[in-house]
Amino acid sequence: MHTVSASASCHNNSQLPEMTSIHQLPPATAHKLSMGQVVTSVFSVVKELLENALDAGATSVDVRLDDFGLDKIEVRDNGCGLSPQDTAVMGQAHYTSKIRQLDDLGSLSSFGFRGEAMSAVCASCDVTVATRTVAEQAGRLVTLGPDGAVVSQKPVARAQALMAATAVSQPRLRLTLHHNGAQLLHKAPCDSAKTAAVQVLKSEVARQLQPLTLGDDLLRVEVLLPAVDAPPKVAGRSTADQCFVIVNGRVVNYRAVEKVLRRLFSDRHGLTPPKVPVSVVQVTVPPALLDVNLEPNKTRLLLLCEEKLLSLLEDGCGRLLPGAGTVDRADRPVHRAGRHHALLAADG
Repeated sequence: MHTVSASASCHNNSQLPEMTSIHQLPPATAHKLSMGQVVTSVFSVVKELLENALDAGATSVDVRLDDFGLDKIEVRDNGCGLSPQDTAVMGQAHYTSKIRQLDDLGSLSSFGFRGEAMSAVCASCDVTVATRTVAEQAGRLVTLGPDGAVVSQKPVARAQALMAATAVSQPRLRLTLHHNGAQLLHKAPCDSAKTAAVQVLKSEVARQLQPLTLGDDLLRVEVLLPAVDAPPKVAGRSTADQCFVIVNGRVVNYRAVEKVLRRLFSDRHGLTPPKVPVSVVQVTVPPALLDVNLEPNKTRLLLLCEEKLLSLLEDGCGRLLPGAGTVDRADRPVHRAGRHHALLAADG
């Protein structure tokens, strides 16, 4: 209980400061005052963003700081991403996906639940979020204001990744990419996928890629994998952005191939969480064994000899990466030629 009483000292009101009437604080001021209890330092910003990544199911998180985090804090993760609907309110106070009512706290399994972290970060920092779910072809680059509201939003097209993959798949092609006057990619004509990869990736790992040829006249597979002694932290990636899968000259998203390479590479180096090696996989098959007409953008396909392809990769790449575990043929999933089953297998 709060009690207010008058006393004799109040008669000498000339000694008291002038009082103003009670008024409501502006929403922006009230927001900053309350959120200041959540974000008190660089440490607390990193903590909140790291816990967000873990709650999103991330198995890989990269944190980058400029001037110890006073200029910039960047957190990248491979979590589930945010849908367009969730993106619109992700910075708003007390919006959360963790609980719906107070009783839910009894079964809470997440780090966050109050819906205050992103709102608090927005109140103290300039915030930009790039996010994409697995169901989306392109993500969104979202700028949030001090109140957590979306200030601007634009699609993040994966143009640079597409250009890089195309450059590797077409060695004889000259290709450049510019953005806002800056050159992001330049590739001169060359005679091999390895030379093209070196030009595009500009890394020592690319220069040391080892070639491997598998298959027969019906199914030919040419693979470039990191050298066995390449540092796994450099030769492996948390995403498949430098794993180029090319089928009959066409760049495709082939999750089943990526999974095989991820497991073999990670087993070889004992990596937890697993990583995808910097690699190039070129597959050549007769057109009759290939259906690219699964969706309008033609980045997924139906390969009727997929079981043979995966077996070749398991055995051949397993030999090139000594120490990597292999899957017995009896334990491998059978990918029959049925259209629906093969579609699921190719998409992972």
